[in-house]
Amino acid sequence: MRSVLQAFMSLICSRTWGFLLFIGCFSHLLFQSWLECDPDLFARMAIGQIVFKTGSVPSVDPFAWTSRLPLWIDHEWLSGVVFLHVHESFGDWGLYILKLLFVVATVTLLRATYRLQTHFDGLGLAVLMLVIFGSSLLWFSTVRCQAFTYLFLAFTFYAIESHRLRKKKWPLVALVPIMVGWVNLHGGFTLGLIIVGLYTASSTVEAKKASPFLLGILTMLCVATLLNPYGPELLVTVYEALRRPRDLIGEWQPVHPLSLQALCITGALAIIATSLIYDRRRFSLSELLILAFCFFCGYRHSRLIPVALFAFFSLHAWGIQRRLASVRRLFDVIEMNLVLSLHSFFLVLVALPTTVSLFWHRERFTLDYSSYPVAAISWALENLPPGKMLTPFREGSYVLWAAYPHLLISMDGRYEAVYPEETFRRNTRLYSSATPETFQNASDWGADYALFPSSLVSKPEDYQEWWSRAYSDKNWTILRRSLQ
Repeated sequence: MRSVLQAFMSLICSRTWGFLLFIGCFSHLLFQSWLECDPDLFARMAIGQIVFKTGSVPSVDPFAWTSRLPLWIDHEWLSGVVFLHVHESFGDWGLYILKLLFVVATVTLLRATYRLQTHFDGLGLAVLMLVIFGSSLLWFSTVRCQAFTYLFLAFTFYAIESHRLRKKKWPLVALVPIMVGWVNLHGGFTLGLIIVGLYTASSTVEAKKASPFLLGILTMLCVATLLNPYGPELLVTVYEALRRPRDLIGEWQPVHPLSLQALCITGALAIIATSLIYDRRRFSLSELLILAFCFFCGYRHSRLIPVALFAFFSLHAWGIQRRLASVRRLFDVIEMNLVLSLHSFFLVLVALPTTVSLFWHRERFTLDYSSYPVAAISWALENLPPGKMLTPFREGSYVLWAAYPHLLISMDGRYEAVYPEETFRRNTRLYSSATPETFQNASDWGADYALFPSSLVSKPEDYQEWWSRAYSDKNWTILRRSLQ
């Protein structure tokens, strides 16, 4: 049995196909109970539908009736095209498989970068699984545009380390066509530009002369960002979005010190700090600069924790191995590897049947829409005339996907890309309390209908002067504006 487990661990760590099988099963086991659609997915697919129908990228938002910005810069339009194509070809199952493919491809690139510095063994696999767990919020919902950014970031780290350690140029060259797609898929392309810029600057300082190759790559990457439907205007919009505070959006807040993700990023930082104390001379300037930038991003915004963890695993592999060597001296290496092998074996044993079932019964697979007003909007499409509807921030994305052009929305998750700050705050106030004043303000805004959580409209006396109940279920209520 011991020899079987050791062979199994060797298969996972040494063979690419064994590693892919393990990560695929592990990913499905981790995410199979998290099938809720991300609200942004609906807006993305709706935009993809418009691009398919018109053959062009819209510059004015067609979905909302409230005050909007005169120019709509949608820097994620290509993600919508991809998601819509996958959904129309393979349904909900295709979107879920796409998420798993993102996970497997990203993690495989991290492993490849790790192996450029040192060997990848059972303890390295254990650290990688902690990195996946610490980054799990990135992949929990199905499926977000930022998955493209983290896939390309993993490749960026691979390209940098390949050039720094093996003098390979093709991965950095490959970043140029990747950047053409990246700038149209997600605003995280700025992270890639900054990281390559830091590597170019640090290499210049260390070599005491500029590298024409690296300067050329950085220049071409900057030029590639202009290959989008909006030209330089997109870069200005993304820059302004990065500077704008997002006080009401949780994932843009600093890391909560007691969260499990905070423990992962702090543990990684502790390993780096230990390496700085004992092995300071082994650090390259590029490693220090890029790690400092990535950990600043991770602590500054909780949604960027994966940036720090990816950089840690990719750039500091040598430090991880040295710290793990200390662990090996404290424990019996054979017994530790045996325990890791046993856990990995049973993980695959548990996950493999559900993974096979996922492919065997794919026609039965559905995502979780239970938190969205599916029944309410379906009823509205059959029973209400076309009109303007007040919608909550999160659910507005579903309404624009399911009901456009029959119903126009007041707000959705695209936030500052489409709406002025005053529109966002006014819409948010409508859903923050249930008072007569709230429903009067909703009526004064000029909507024909209003979508409210049923818990906010439990007292008819609060709203019946301005609104009448058109539809209601246990979760959602649609109000129709009364004729004055």
